[in-house]
Amino acid sequence: MIWLGCICLLFWGCDTSLSPLEYAQFLADQTNGFRQKILISPYQLQVEYQPSIYTAYRKSRGQQDIYKQKLKEDNKLSFFQLNLGLIQGGDLFAMLAHNPQDYQNLVYYFSYAFRKGIFLQRGDHKYPCVLYHFERSYDLQGSRNFVLGFENEEELISPGTLIIEAKEIGIPHTEIPFQIDNVPDLVF
Repeated sequence: MIWLGCICLLFWGCDTSLSPLEYAQFLADQTNGFRQKILISPYQLQVEYQPSIYTAYRKSRGQQDIYKQKLKEDNKLSFFQLNLGLIQGGDLFAMLAHNPQDYQNLVYYFSYAFRKGIFLQRGDHKYPCVLYHFERSYDLQGSRNFVLGFENEEELISPGTLIIEAKEIGIPHTEIPFQIDNVPDLVF
């Protein structure tokens, strides 16, 4: 009887297919390598690698026919979600902007120029950020979110190392490695 249980565990216990809710929880778990948290005083950077099967599902809203099309499109990019905030909490913009002109310059910087210091390193090749979206929160939260996308030229085993350099706001050259061996399947 124990052998039967071990055989069942061997064949079915290693199933890496997750429901959409389980997949979101899996990505949020920092122990599996999909999410990294870096502290560079006074900043906290949280970066999450989002596999194309997950981004395609979110875009398709669970509709199979749209999902297949979105998956084909999303396989061309590696997606990351970056959250930039302060270690001690509080409003990032309030700390960096001292007057209305500073505030406008900061909005412009995060909307356009910040992107120029973000790359994805795979082997000897550095990929620029080709999809970039600064999520304006209009001061409803202290941290800021960014959606990042980098071209895929080959079949990916692991997304690589994310490089962020933002000397304008005091973030030195920072490398965030992602070593991901097992990307689970999504079932819905």
